[in-house]
Amino acid sequence: MRATYIKEKVETLVMGTKLISVTDMCSYKFCKRGLYLKKVLGFREPLKPVMLLGSIRHKVYDDANNKEEELVKQVTSDLNRQEIVQMFSNAYNAILNKSVYNFTPQLESLEMDKNEVTEQMCETVSLQSQNRADEIISFSSKEKLFGQELWEKLTPKILSELRISSDKLRLKGIVDRIEVHGNEYVPVEIKTGKAPFEGVWPDHRLQLSAYAMLLNEKFKVKIKEALVKYVKTDQTRQIVMNPFMEHEVTTAVNDVFNLIEQKDIPDFCGKSYCSICSFGDEYEKHLVKKTAAY
Repeated sequence: MRATYIKEKVETLVMGTKLISVTDMCSYKFCKRGLYLKKVLGFREPLKPVMLLGSIRHKVYDDANNKEEELVKQVTSDLNRQEIVQMFSNAYNAILNKSVYNFTPQLESLEMDKNEVTEQMCETVSLQSQNRADEIISFSSKEKLFGQELWEKLTPKILSELRISSDKLRLKGIVDRIEVHGNEYVPVEIKTGKAPFEGVWPDHRLQLSAYAMLLNEKFKVKIKEALVKYVKTDQTRQIVMNPFMEHEVTTAVNDVFNLIEQKDIPDFCGKSYCSICSFGDEYEKHLVKKTAAY
C-alpha cells in the first residue's frame, strides 16, 4: 500500500511539476529525508514559534519597504538627524505592532503573548529602521537632495519580497531584499540566527547563489555580489559570485529532482539537531499531512 502510494505520488510530481523552490533546494542539503517527506509524501512540521516569528519579520520589512517612499519624501532640509531617525523608528514600530496584531490567531494557537512577541522583536526592528534612516541621511547630505527629488535619485532603492522564477533554471523563490544601485542589483537575505565565525553558512551561500542566477536572467544583468545580514549581531557578510557557485546550484537542482523520482524514503541524515529525523519512523505521529505542491 505504501509503495503504491509513493509510486503514484512521484509520478504525479514529476509529470506535473517544473520548478522547485530555492528553500527546498537548500533543505535538500540539510536533510534529504526531511525534504522527501515534505515534497513526495506531503508532510510538514506543525507551526512553531520560530516559523511564526519569521513570518512576522518578513511582513514587517516588506511593509516598511512599501512605506519608504512616503517617509523619504518627508525628509526636508529643516529636519536634523535625530528627527529623521525618530520618524523612521515610529513608522517601523507602528508596522511591527500592526503585523503582530494581524497574526493574532496564529499567536494564540501557540499560546504566545502578543506583547512579549512585540518586545522580543522591537530591538531588531528598531536597529533596522535606524540603519535605513542613516543610509538615507547620508545620501541626502552628500547629494544635497530632499523630499521628492531625494526619492527620485535615492540609491540604493530597495525591493523586498520579490517573487522570481525561471523555467530554464527550474527554480523559483522569494528574495528577502534587493538593493538597486543604478544598473546593479545586490540580493540580500536577512537572517535571525547566529553568524558563523567568518563568511556565511553554506546553505546561505547556496541560497543567494540561486537568487543571483534568477536575477541575472530576470534583469539581464550580471550579479556580482550578495549580502547576508545577520540581524541578531548586526553583521553584514558579503558573498562574491563565481562560476563554481552556479555549478553548485545546478547540481543541487538536479539532485532534488532525482530525489523526487526515487521510490524509497532516504535514510536519516544523522544530524543531532534535525527535528524531522528525531521522530524516527514514527514521523506520521508528529507531522501534519498536506497536499504536496511546488
